[in-house]
Amino acid sequence: MESCAACNQKIKPSLKLKCVTCKKAFHHDCLNIHHENFISLTKSNWNCSFCTNISRRKRGNLNSPVQNTTLNESNNDTLNMSCDDHNLSLMNPVQPSCGSSGFGNPITLEQISHLLDTKMEIMRVNLAHDINIAVKKEIGSVVDVLKSEFTATTDFLCAEQNDLKVKINAADDKITDLSTQSMTIQNDLLALKAQVESYERLSRSCNVEIQAVPETRNENVVDIVRNLCGVIKTTFNENEISNCRRVAKIDASSTRPRNILLTLPSSRQRDMLLSAVKRFNKMQPNDTLNSTHLGVKGDKSSVYVAEHLSPDLKKLHANTRKTAKAKGYKFVN
Repeated sequence: MESCAACNQKIKPSLKLKCVTCKKAFHHDCLNIHHENFISLTKSNWNCSFCTNISRRKRGNLNSPVQNTTLNESNNDTLNMSCDDHNLSLMNPVQPSCGSSGFGNPITLEQISHLLDTKMEIMRVNLAHDINIAVKKEIGSVVDVLKSEFTATTDFLCAEQNDLKVKINAADDKITDLSTQSMTIQNDLLALKAQVESYERLSRSCNVEIQAVPETRNENVVDIVRNLCGVIKTTFNENEISNCRRVAKIDASSTRPRNILLTLPSSRQRDMLLSAVKRFNKMQPNDTLNSTHLGVKGDKSSVYVAEHLSPDLKKLHANTRKTAKAKGYKFVN
């Protein structure tokens, strides 16, 4: 069994390639020839790289393990074999048992691993350095852009904030001024309201309201007043009556009849009429003043005679009566 001229290992016939010129045998793996290409190769006229390139070899190649191994076994010549890159790759780290150094020393797996680790570490350091520089450069440019944009944004926001502060201060001053004006207007309004209320009371000081008198068609309110005066035994000269009419309701949804407004010549006469009604009701508690006393046809209903109060005083009087009734008060002043 022949030995491989590259690795000096025994060669099985099925894995052997033999040069027809120099008659040296090789593993097809040592020649870096794949198994598929080895099967299809014509073995009868195959020449090794040394014999193929001997005519154009100019100088030795100390990096060819096949060259060194072959020459050391034959004539110790220092001539190196020039390897064909398409047919021979003698540095095969996958099979360290078949490799050799450029000086005939075998390369161990530990040496190959150490070389690969060293080379990878150098590549890693260089790559990390390059990446660090590239990242710093890119980040620096991005940071500069961001600084510029952020500065522009902050300047814009500061300007807007200053404008907003000016507007807020102006608005605060205006609000303060408006608040002062509002207080003044409210005080004036209260004074005017009190003055109007005084005028309302004064203008109604001679008026009397006859309430809850049923309304009939073609009624004569003067006859109703005349009957009232006859019932309570109070006489008035009709010529002294300034006005006598029904007035509109404050609450249009109310079902009560419209009140009759009677205007007398003086507040003294008004008070005399109110006193007479109170005496009549006091003397006849079981038959107080009602619609039949006034000659109004229809169902009997109570009739009330009171001062002509302003709308605010009417609300106050109604709420007072409601509260007095709820609390059981007998008298309310």
